Amino acid sequence: MIETYTVTFGRDGTPNRGIIIGRMGDITDPSAPRFLANVPDDKDLLMAMTQADFIGSNGLVVRHGDVNLLHIS
Repeated sequence: MIETYTVTFGRDGTPNRGIIIGRMGDITDPSAPRFLANVPDDKDLLMAMTQADFIGSNGLVVRHGDVNLLHIS
């Protein structure tokens, strides 16, 4: 579950990365482990994350090489 996130923008003004901090399981459980993940390279999703609140959204964290990716459901 997403606790907080940010979207960064490139010099051309388009979103280029989403960085997420979340909790595995219940966001209200202080003992639930946290994770750090990126959003897959999806310009439409990144733009949507700047226009709507994704805090509390669920997803699946998948390891991709050296990076965790959160696929938002």
